Amino acid sequence: MPRYPRLLITLLLLLVGSVLCAAGEVPDFEKGLTLRIEGKNAQAVEAFKRVLADSPTHVRALVQMGAALEDQGKWREAAQAYRRALEIDPRDGSAIRNLAQLASSRSMDTPIQAPNPSKEDLLRNGLRALESKDFDKAAEIFRLSRGLFSNDPRPLFYSAITLEQQGRVAAAIALYERSVESFPDYIPARINLIVALISAGDREKAGEQAPKALDIMPGNPRVRYLARLLGKAEPLEIKDALSRRGTDVP
Repeated sequence: MPRYPRLLITLLLLLVGSVLCAAGEVPDFEKGLTLRIEGKNAQAVEAFKRVLADSPTHVRALVQMGAALEDQGKWREAAQAYRRALEIDPRDGSAIRNLAQLASSRSMDTPIQAPNPSKEDLLRNGLRALESKDFDKAAEIFRLSRGLFSNDPRPLFYSAITLEQQGRVAAAIALYERSVESFPDYIPARINLIVALISAGDREKAGEQAPKALDIMPGNPRVRYLARLLGKAEPLEIKDALSRRGTDVP
C-alpha cells in the first residue's frame, strides 16, 4: 500500500489527535495511531486490542488494527479485523476499501467477503456510474466488488460491460471468457460473450460458444436467435413440426 511522506503523516496525526481528544476518544486509540506512524506495528496492535477489550464495537480501532497487522504481513488476521469491522458497520468505507485492496493484492486460500448488506449498495453505485458514463468510477467499484464478493457473478460481468462500453472490446471479451469459466451457468455472460465475439468479427469462436449456451438454457429466445444466426440451431417452428411427425432431430 502507498506510504505517505513522514512529515505529512505527522501533520495528519496531529490533526487527527486533536479531533480525537475533542471527541473524547479512548487514549489507547491515540497511542495505537502514534505507534503505527512510528512503525511499531506490533505495539500498535496491542494498543488497539486494549481499546477493543473496553469497546468491542470500536470500528476505527478494528480498521487500524487490521492495517497494523497488514503492515506486519499478517494478511489473514488483517482480513479478520476488517470483516469484524464490517459486521458492526457494513457501510464503513475504510474497512470496505482496505479489505478489497487486501483481497486484490494478496492470494489467500479462502475468498475474502464482506457481509452481504453492503453488496447491493456497491453494485447499485457502480451501475449508476456506468449509466452516467463515469467509466473510471464504475470500473473501480466493480473491481472492489469482485474482491469482496468473489462468489457473485455480477461484479465480473459488470466489469466486462464497462470495458465494452469504453470500446475496449478485446479486454471485455477476455473478461467475459473469464466470467463464463468462473460461473458456467450464468447465461447473461455467455450471451454477451457471443455478441462481443460477433461484433469483433470472430464468428468461429462465437459459434463455439453458442451450443454451450443452448445446453444451459435451450428455451431462451435470445440464445436461440444467436445460435440460429451462427448456424448452430434450427428455427423452433421447424424443429417443433419435425417433432410432431415423430422425426428425430439431431
